[in-house]
Amino acid sequence: MPSCGMVNGFAFWFVADFSGLPNSDINPKKAPLLFTGPDNPRTHWEQTLIYFTDPIEVEQRQTIKGSVKLSHCQRNNRFIDVRLELSANDISLTKECTVG
Repeated sequence: MPSCGMVNGFAFWFVADFSGLPNSDINPKKAPLLFTGPDNPRTHWEQTLIYFTDPIEVEQRQTIKGSVKLSHCQRNNRFIDVRLELSANDISLTKECTVG
């Protein structure tokens, strides 16, 4: 990255652990894991990319702090709601979307 650059969004992936499914007969020790990373076999969820409406200017080696929260989508049980919160410089940003 040059001394100054722009962050246009974030890409991320996750591992889904199905051991805590309610009303499930699955043995928690044998519950399936679903890996969505780019080095794993393809799934219907794949990776997630969230673009920013306005890019964030950053300096080289600058720390960007934030969090990603994934939750079960109430409108469609096959989808996931994503909430991204981050801060860099004097900018705070919250972005929400649904993936599925």
